[in-house]
Amino acid sequence: MTTGLAMGLLMQRVLIYGPPSQKRQLAAVLGQGVTEGGPVQGIDEAEASRRRPDLVIWVAQAVHDTGALVREALALDQRWHPAPLLLVLQGPIQPGGLPLGELPIAGILQNPDAPTLRHALPVLLSGGRVFDVHSPPLRPPGSARD
Repeated sequence: MTTGLAMGLLMQRVLIYGPPSQKRQLAAVLGQGVTEGGPVQGIDEAEASRRRPDLVIWVAQAVHDTGALVREALALDQRWHPAPLLLVLQGPIQPGGLPLGELPIAGILQNPDAPTLRHALPVLLSGGRVFDVHSPPLRPPGSARD
């Protein structure tokens, strides 16, 4: 028997790439049931190879090698297209260090909390874009460096 909540709503399949601990953490957020856009299910690569994901979440550490970031994003996009790609960055980003124009992504969330992630999923699944990146504050001209 189908629950009233799931009736009429398709289960959205979300593939999560990243370190195992981060994958578990995001899967737990997804496992809390329903986002604002309906029910979601975290799937693994084996399941994704049988039934394409509706969204791919890539969890990555903020890195200094932006070339590697671009290459990995392109590889994920090629493999799972047309599923939108959400980049979840862990850690600080260097000013000007994120080549947004070169990344084939639908969104970036930097260090998101559970409500932010749950709010972003329906936006991305409906074809929208989500960007929530925090830059360090700029130093006033002439200020001393730490």
